Amino acid sequence: MLDFVVIGAGNIGSEIANKLSDTASCGVLDPSERALSNVNTSEKFAGTIENSPEILSKANFFVVSLPGSIAELTVRRLLKSGKKVVDVSFYNEDPFQLAHFATGEAAYMPDCGFAPGLSNIMVGNLFSRYRSNRIGIYVGGLPASPREPFLHSVTWSVEGLIDEYIRPAKIVRNGRVTEVDPLEERIPYQTSDFPEFEGFYSDGLRTLLQTIKVPELFEVTLRYKGHLDRMKLLRDMGFFNGSGPGSARFVTESVFSGFKDPEDRTILDVTSFNGGVHSFELRDCASGGITSMSRLTGHTAAIVASLKSGDPEFRGFTPPETIGFDQRQTDQVFGALSREGVKITRH
Repeated sequence: MLDFVVIGAGNIGSEIANKLSDTASCGVLDPSERALSNVNTSEKFAGTIENSPEILSKANFFVVSLPGSIAELTVRRLLKSGKKVVDVSFYNEDPFQLAHFATGEAAYMPDCGFAPGLSNIMVGNLFSRYRSNRIGIYVGGLPASPREPFLHSVTWSVEGLIDEYIRPAKIVRNGRVTEVDPLEERIPYQTSDFPEFEGFYSDGLRTLLQTIKVPELFEVTLRYKGHLDRMKLLRDMGFFNGSGPGSARFVTESVFSGFKDPEDRTILDVTSFNGGVHSFELRDCASGGITSMSRLTGHTAAIVASLKSGDPEFRGFTPPETIGFDQRQTDQVFGALSREGVKITRH
């Protein structure tokens, strides 16, 4: 019996598996032999959970890193089999819809990557420590410097990048969940260590919409100035429309895919307002041939999986912000990331 099985050996899944393998026995399942060749684990399985159901007998703890289009069905099957699951996959549906599958000994933690994921832990910690009336998440996965013609590059998923510009963003305004057009409003943002950014409301609150009760709650995704005007022009001209070969979006995705920059940087500021101001600041950049986005997403999931594998109370539906409610667990996650060179500062 393995300690963990990771399902999905893409950029993020391989980072999760490699990280877990440092201290535990870990297998990985993926239909691509090429993807499996990039993973250093004790066991590799070529296939999917549908055509390789024997994988269910290999471990009790699974980490899922799959495209959103197939992740949900995989998670359902794992939970119905009584497994414990940490999931970094992002799909449009409300994660709470899977809560009723996490019964008995089964456990499910959705959205356990960078943002959502690490951002949720920060929000949960600030909310539990202070009487917050407003919490803002400011997050950016950026190339090391602006790159023409888009003043941006793909640091994670081209599909996810475009989705952020067309999917209405849910925020909490005046105590009510409100949907806003992501490209209708520019939010200026400046830090002490970077030039001025512009931001837009993005749909990353997810479980926080139900678990954190404050009058104002929002996520802002950061970009270099000028980028959003170019994205709005492309969106309004229809370049993000359709799906599949021959569609305008397919062509746009193909073009965007040519703008990848392995030298990325990540910024995550989570700020709580309650008369006073309290915040977390995270800074990181690519290192050792691994993008910052891959490392922060994959290693956060691996660190949380290791933490929860030893937690006898990990069962049922457990959003990542619940880690933030526990100072000891919060310190363990942040400490593990800090030892990897990730700079996390509390103010």
